[in-house]
Amino acid sequence: MRRRISLKHTESDGPVDHSLRQNPDDEINLFEFGTTLVRKRRFIVYPVLAVMFITAVVLLFTPNRYTSTVTILPSGKTDKLSSLKSLAGFNSLTQADENSSELFPEILQSRLVKDAVLSRTYSFDHDGEEMTTTLEEYFDEADPDLLQRELGEIATFSIDKKTGVIRLAVETKYPAFSQAILSAYVTELENFNLHKRRSTARDNEIYLAGQMESKKLELAEAERLLEQFRMENRNWSSTSSPEILHELTRLQREAEIKSTAYLYLTRQHEMAKFEAQKDVPIVRLLDSPSLPTQKSSPRRTIILMLMGMITAMMATLAVVINDSIGKRSRSTGDDSYRTFRDNVTTAFPKTSRLVNRLKLSEKEPV
Repeated sequence: MRRRISLKHTESDGPVDHSLRQNPDDEINLFEFGTTLVRKRRFIVYPVLAVMFITAVVLLFTPNRYTSTVTILPSGKTDKLSSLKSLAGFNSLTQADENSSELFPEILQSRLVKDAVLSRTYSFDHDGEEMTTTLEEYFDEADPDLLQRELGEIATFSIDKKTGVIRLAVETKYPAFSQAILSAYVTELENFNLHKRRSTARDNEIYLAGQMESKKLELAEAERLLEQFRMENRNWSSTSSPEILHELTRLQREAEIKSTAYLYLTRQHEMAKFEAQKDVPIVRLLDSPSLPTQKSSPRRTIILMLMGMITAMMATLAVVINDSIGKRSRSTGDDSYRTFRDNVTTAFPKTSRLVNRLKLSEKEPV
């Protein structure tokens, strides 16, 4: 016996607005809905099986990928209120400390570091066989911009705003290759910090080195003039000539001034070198680049089930819409559905023949 889900109206509820009365054909009938799905199950099951089969074949030929990871501890001064400032939107008003590791992700994703990683030749072991390749050969690409994009897709970088811990990951088809690329990233980061990253202490060291070299030349010239004067006046120690004594005193004073200035700059330069070494951000690794033993992707079971569910939902929706349009067309005598069906048949003849075959098989006794 069929049961319909409907709302009953009593006289106590007030007058009935017949213009808002629902058409009986528009009422939701769970029994008819289930019957429609069972009757047209082939239109749901067959597409789901076809899509899952195609997905399984594609996944079967998709190679496994392995992810190598590394964790970098924060360095330099950390802002304890960084998380609150981030929530308040004040990040643009704060500046990272020169000795901080907050800029590491930006440095790692820079074109300078990427070019250095791309230019390397990698040698690694795979299943007991020594392999040597470049990223250009791995991606089968020669265009520099496309290589940059491909490298950006296999490498990911993230930083924890609360702790400042940085995590790097590289995913390729070979476990040791992923580890080698990640090691190259860490090496290039250290090279950048040591040789290319500018800081106030480093600039001060360079300035003092230039000044010290200049004072060294001035001291050498003052000592040369003093020595030359003494050679020309060999009896300067016993002479009583005021001109000779005055010139000798002036040259000696000039040499002492240059010597004192040179010694002072030398001490300052040594201190600046020490400060510059302290000012270099240290790459402190919590975990070294790992050698993955388990694949990270593709997750074949999850992908297969997800594609099956999506296909089933779309097929069910198509069956329900098609059945609803057919019922309405038959009840109202409207030919719009028939016209639409004819147009679809003309546009997609092969698909229409397949649907007709399914309908014929549906009518056959099971």
